[in-house]
Amino acid sequence: MSILFKNARILKFEDENFNVLNDACLIVNGKKIKKIFTKEDKNYKKTLDASYERVIDCKGNLLMPTFKNCHAHSPMTFLRSMRDDLPLREWLFENCFPKEALLTDDDVYWYTYIAILEYLASGIGLSVDMYAHKDAYVSAFRDAGFRVIISHDFDERNIDPNIIEEDYIKYNNLKGKNADLVGARFGVHSEYLNNDKTIKQVADIVHRYKKPFYAHICETKRETDECIARHKITPVEYFDKFGLLDYGGAGYHSVWLTENDMDIYKKKNFYAVLNLGSNVKLASGTINLPLMFKKKVNMAMGTDGAASNNNLNFFKEMFLASSVPKLNSEDKDLTSYKAEEIFKIATINGARCFDMPEIESLEEGKLADLVMIDMKNPSMQPINNIITNIVYSGSTACVKLTMINGKILYEDGKYNVGEKVDTIYKTAEKLKNQLLAKL
Repeated sequence: MSILFKNARILKFEDENFNVLNDACLIVNGKKIKKIFTKEDKNYKKTLDASYERVIDCKGNLLMPTFKNCHAHSPMTFLRSMRDDLPLREWLFENCFPKEALLTDDDVYWYTYIAILEYLASGIGLSVDMYAHKDAYVSAFRDAGFRVIISHDFDERNIDPNIIEEDYIKYNNLKGKNADLVGARFGVHSEYLNNDKTIKQVADIVHRYKKPFYAHICETKRETDECIARHKITPVEYFDKFGLLDYGGAGYHSVWLTENDMDIYKKKNFYAVLNLGSNVKLASGTINLPLMFKKKVNMAMGTDGAASNNNLNFFKEMFLASSVPKLNSEDKDLTSYKAEEIFKIATINGARCFDMPEIESLEEGKLADLVMIDMKNPSMQPINNIITNIVYSGSTACVKLTMINGKILYEDGKYNVGEKVDTIYKTAEKLKNQLLAKL
């Protein structure tokens, strides 16, 4: 489908900086961005007057890259507000695991759909998911037309680490409907749900393919302390000992990193994926962003699951990341990092974390994954600094449109995701009640 967005502000990313094109136009042809141009273009009128299947007058609204949710457990929407205000270990082992053991593929499919709706309304265009019932949640993403990467949740209870390689091959080579929206990466759940034998087997696979590695790392002080008690080294040092960081990747949460851990991240081009909403709510700790910025550690951003967060809202995540860690800055230096850097973490860096330059930014020839921000929303006025407004005062109310792969999936509160919203809600509620009846 050919779509012309006209009279837009377009957020460009060039030479590691953002700049806004005013009175600009963007053409989507099929799945890709065909052209970006302004009135200075010598063929401006001719291009503007060409035939398109749809013309959208942006009326000064902003077109920007989608947010990339680099750590999520999408099906966990079923646990939203079911059991809160507990420390992570108790919440996970006594609340989540027993309920998750009862899930069926049908449950996971419909609960994932709820997450997809929330992602789209928040301007998120990619979910990196770690969960069981992979075929079920992948089916939901494919049916909706949403982009997903499987980050493996392997732990020693799964018995055979070879499943990581099998899933990597399977989900990176799917055929059929929206298969190009699905990918897979190597990883494990965490150090504390594995042992030396399984970690060595995973490391052998990672080194054979020479690909990045992803896992929960240093989410809580207890996790970090218990790893040190077991192995005499931190979780980061433990994974690095086996060579799992040799080809990059990311540590989800990364709250309790030592300075040496940060140095390892920097040296190995290993990303820290921020999950401030979940970490603050579970009292897991506050990541030391001032020091990480000082050490030039690469960072991306995620929501974690709706069971712990409890929402999937990148505006909240950006605000928390841009403000809460500054409370722990020894010199209380509020200029240790700026809103623009948090915005880059939420957009550009998310694509880089998973080696996806094709969705990194709005550029000709790249995939048409974009968001329209309503500049007439009160929180966007006055227009002094657009990115600062998005990070500090933006909300889901500012998202007018979310496009993935050249297809508009969300526009002005309405969804185009293959299933009716009422059907999604009613089915998920019915399945939730059936699951609770089993307990």
